Amino acid sequence: MNCVIPGVNVKVLSKTIQALSKIGDELQLEPRKDYLIFKAANMTTTAYCIFKFLDTFFSSYEIEDPEKVDDLSCVIPMKAILGVFKSHGHKDKKPEICKIELNDDNKIIFKFKYKHDVVVVRSLFLNDGQIVNINYNTLTSNQVSANAHLFSQVLTNFQAGDDDIGIEVYANKALMRNYIAGDINKSKGIRSQLTLTTGEFNSFQIGQETNITFSLKPFRAAIHFAESSNLGVCLNFETSGKPVILVIRNPTFEVNVVIATLNTDHISQSSLSTSIMLKTKSKAKHNMTIQDQQALESVNWDNDFDLQGENGFDNRKSQTDKNKSNTNLTINNNIPSINNALIDERPNLGNDENKDTDMVPGSPESPRSKRIKTIFGRCYETTFHSTMMDLGNVLAPDSDPELDDNF
Repeated sequence: MNCVIPGVNVKVLSKTIQALSKIGDELQLEPRKDYLIFKAANMTTTAYCIFKFLDTFFSSYEIEDPEKVDDLSCVIPMKAILGVFKSHGHKDKKPEICKIELNDDNKIIFKFKYKHDVVVVRSLFLNDGQIVNINYNTLTSNQVSANAHLFSQVLTNFQAGDDDIGIEVYANKALMRNYIAGDINKSKGIRSQLTLTTGEFNSFQIGQETNITFSLKPFRAAIHFAESSNLGVCLNFETSGKPVILVIRNPTFEVNVVIATLNTDHISQSSLSTSIMLKTKSKAKHNMTIQDQQALESVNWDNDFDLQGENGFDNRKSQTDKNKSNTNLTINNNIPSINNALIDERPNLGNDENKDTDMVPGSPESPRSKRIKTIFGRCYETTFHSTMMDLGNVLAPDSDPELDDNF
């Protein structure tokens, strides 16, 4: 196989390698008669990404023996091929063309031609790995498509440590939230939810209302690639337990990202507006200030988690964002330690003892503050004692100030 890539598309190929490196440790290459496939899968096969480059993507694409095209499939170490395309982002090192040669000698050759007829040749040995093929269907009951910039704005509201993302769709809206496995009432946990109306999407076809949860890392990699190429992203999914498929299309290539979804409990972390309850306890009211108690009593929690997005992000965003887009995002970040309040998502079991609830005690003191008090312990000790004023017996009385003036 011999193919020549023009300099404009070398940058696209470099971003393709970077996106695949965030999913798997090996790059799988499959030449076909009319197109070339780059794909990768993670260790647990819960994320699978495939890039399909048509022959129009290349300046020249040739297969010497089309009947033996299956024998050309190979596996390349991801770290090795990342080094091949690592330095091409520099302004003075942009290649004019890139030629890829794949033969039967168990190695692949990359030839980069720069200005002044400078040619850089890099060869990589192939791994003895197995090609992973996953069957999937992009025709699903639910299809949601939008520009990659919209999904990129949504991802900026999630924490870097979030591993999973949940999407709950209705006939006229979609909710996107971070998913926290296990106990959601963590002292450092942040629950974020955004409400997107149908007007934010290019296409919004919901055949079945559902709630799905999947890994955030491959989703973020696909969104970043689509945003760099200014392309749209289409989400195809059905119900929890079935994979979600991200489709990115271009006239010269197509990208499909298949991500497995979790079979999550629909009640545990479904709609925040219906499941989150704020419980106050009277025994610990002395831990709160009067201002905090009045603020908690005056907050209308139903409006804060309004699914319709009436009090959404569009009323709070800056003036510069109003000129760029009309994105209505409802952001709800809840930290359990604020105002000594507890966010409890457990359903009401009907127990009469739980009706007279009390305020949960305040959060424990931060280990950092305890460490500071330990290091600077002398600064926190009282420096004045009443015994310091005991001067003992008076040996000489105070002199009379009037007598001192006469002298």
